[in-house]
Amino acid sequence: MRRGRATIACVMTCLACRTMSAGAQGPRLAGHWEGTVGRGESAASIRLDVSPVGQIPQARFDAPRAGVLGWPARVIAADPTATEPQAGAPVRIALPNGWQLEGRLVSVDRFSGTLRGGEASAPFVLTRRPGASRPYRTTDVVYRNGDVTLAGTVYLPLRRGAHPAVVFAHGSGPMDREADLFYADYLVRRGIVVLLYDKRGVGESTGEWRGATLDDLASDAVAGVGLLRGRSEVDAYRVGVAGRSQGGQLALLAAARAPSVAFAVNISGAAVRPWQQMNYQAEAELRRDSVPEEATREALAFMDQKWAVAATGQGWDSLAAVVARARAARRPWLRYVQVPDKLEDIRE
Repeated sequence: MRRGRATIACVMTCLACRTMSAGAQGPRLAGHWEGTVGRGESAASIRLDVSPVGQIPQARFDAPRAGVLGWPARVIAADPTATEPQAGAPVRIALPNGWQLEGRLVSVDRFSGTLRGGEASAPFVLTRRPGASRPYRTTDVVYRNGDVTLAGTVYLPLRRGAHPAVVFAHGSGPMDREADLFYADYLVRRGIVVLLYDKRGVGESTGEWRGATLDDLASDAVAGVGLLRGRSEVDAYRVGVAGRSQGGQLALLAAARAPSVAFAVNISGAAVRPWQQMNYQAEAELRRDSVPEEATREALAFMDQKWAVAATGQGWDSLAAVVARARAARRPWLRYVQVPDKLEDIRE
């Protein structure tokens, strides 16, 4: 890929494609595959695209029901000496979340087996199909917010006219323009222009997301709204911001701070301050796991102390002493409270 890829918290780690010989599984699998995973009414559609690039095949995996589009997958060669597709040849496809498609080429055009992840498994069947062209076009863009240069991609419907549009703000962490690819594909097929961009300091964007305030990040999305409003394919009065998790919070901030933002879509973003959200999460998980009440109270007291130190910069030695005693006593709440290693971990 030309652009760098960033990790999505909770579900995926990028996997580089493994170099293989010219006769390995990649060339056998090259093409577009469609099928299902699961049985009966629970079966879900999946797709696999394998593109040989020289001797390094690149694979992409889709599971629309799960909101997965364009996951980078690793084709693992089982027989690097084979030169022709053979019925019964074993194939493994490793997905970014650690799951694997383990199966065999039943024929040149049929690949079946089992999707495995942890202790879970489900049968899958894939059939080679002609690849369908996308009903939209894309164009890469570059725009500025102050001294930060942001790079992204605009997704445009094929039909003419001024369309409503949306900028996707990022969730927390080093997110790139492909983090919300599923939403872009879904919306542009329904006549909505979408801008996805690399977060500042990620991919082709300059700056640094670490240490940036929520207002800084929201203003990056507002700058994207300005970019879209200047395009002839966009209705300048119907451009908004959407986002998942922290991106949902940024969407609300963008709409509150900029009259140019026509709407905000908050997908799973908390409507409270981040420290309040983290306190709620810690308590909910402690009670879910039936941690004793005394330990739960200790954990919540530690969270309050941690935020006080974070806000003032004072009392780090006392906080570190609490952690040391808790570790020595092997207190059960430690893994729920995100223990910082140094003051700088929480000051930002």
